[in-house]
Amino acid sequence: MPMDEIDVAIHLEPMAEAIKELKEKTEFCLLSLNAKVDGIAQLTNERWHCVQQILDLLLERTKPRSNCVFCTVEDNKDQHPTGRCCKYPDAVSRAVQAAALGLCERCLQPKHVEDCGVSCPICTRNHNVLLCPNRGTQAVPMYKRRKVGYNILKYSHRLSSGSGVDTVVRTTLPYSPYFPFSRAARYPSVVYLLPKFPSYYWIINNRRHSHSGTYNPLRE
Repeated sequence: MPMDEIDVAIHLEPMAEAIKELKEKTEFCLLSLNAKVDGIAQLTNERWHCVQQILDLLLERTKPRSNCVFCTVEDNKDQHPTGRCCKYPDAVSRAVQAAALGLCERCLQPKHVEDCGVSCPICTRNHNVLLCPNRGTQAVPMYKRRKVGYNILKYSHRLSSGSGVDTVVRTTLPYSPYFPFSRAARYPSVVYLLPKFPSYYWIINNRRHSHSGTYNPLRE
């Protein structure tokens, strides 16, 4: 081999090794970069899927709904409630429509696996009262919880009987239209409990503080 070729081979060998090393590093960087890009793409897809679910849920909650579970929004133009549906007035048509819409026969909500615990108050069967065939022949017992509130009015009134007893008058009983005091008309739950001593008639006839400007409930 000529000397010139030997000199060229000596100079090219380090360059070939450097090129080979550079190629290996480039391939490693490409593999690492591809892994990072794939991870970013996967994370982006997962987040976009979550955002899409949230958007679908918002659209589902904000879309127009019918007041009647049997009628669509287009059919329920008068906005009638479920119990006053004229398109499905009887129990048979309502049961058929509930089955067609895939509703639970007990709570009239989309079918579910768990027991909703709803039963008919008329026949005690496992269906909604609107689907009961006996609904038109028997009155449904309606129980309304009445709000019972008692207005408490407290004040001290020292009697002029020498005993020095402070009597606290408060409301404890419901209002009666036949109660003799006119203040009860302004406080529908006010009933004055009068002391046993002195006597009831003494308090009625007594006009203490009537001219001094002090409030006296018996004055009214």
